[in-house]
Amino acid sequence: MSGLGARLTLSALLAIAPALAYAASEHQADTSASTRAEAFRQVSFGELLGVASSPALTFPVAIPSHYRERRSANSARGGLVWAAPVDWNLIRQGRAASGRHGMLVVERSKSLRFDAKRREFRDGTGMSERNLAERLARHGAREVVIRRLDRDGMPMLLIETELERGEHLRVLYVQLGQRTRVLTYIGQTPWSTADEVVWGRVRDAIAAAVTDTMPR
Repeated sequence: MSGLGARLTLSALLAIAPALAYAASEHQADTSASTRAEAFRQVSFGELLGVASSPALTFPVAIPSHYRERRSANSARGGLVWAAPVDWNLIRQGRAASGRHGMLVVERSKSLRFDAKRREFRDGTGMSERNLAERLARHGAREVVIRRLDRDGMPMLLIETELERGEHLRVLYVQLGQRTRVLTYIGQTPWSTADEVVWGRVRDAIAAAVTDTMPR
């Protein structure tokens, strides 16, 4: 995790620190194959999140065709990784991923949750979707996007920004009943146009499925 998360104690960033650690690698990204249309396959949004299907979760999302679902051995964290088999094997061995394929990580949120009374995502420190962009910007984050994407009563919060040291934060919080899941895209090393394509396909499918948008 960069110094930004440590200085701010921004819970939304700290929540993805374990996932960001997977991405440390000196390998160069392979951007050629992952941008072709045939390089993607569709899964339902519910399958992507690793939860039981419901009408709000049945819409399709395109992910790289070589990604495979792998679940964390620690069921308490609700961890789920969509990654290339080579990267999952490295992660299981306690090593950094190759940095060539990117990955999608799903975990239970340890920070932001949807407050139904206030109708917004908040944590226990006073941080909310209304002030998160300002807090990030004050500490050097660039091109901050905070956007509510709700579907059939299911609140979702999109966070995109550029952090220190060239880190790219791409996160979606999803409130599912009493639980909040956070979907994070971990990009290639270095971040490439292929990452923009992969995350863009996921994000745009979700945005196209929403029934209520609340831009911030």
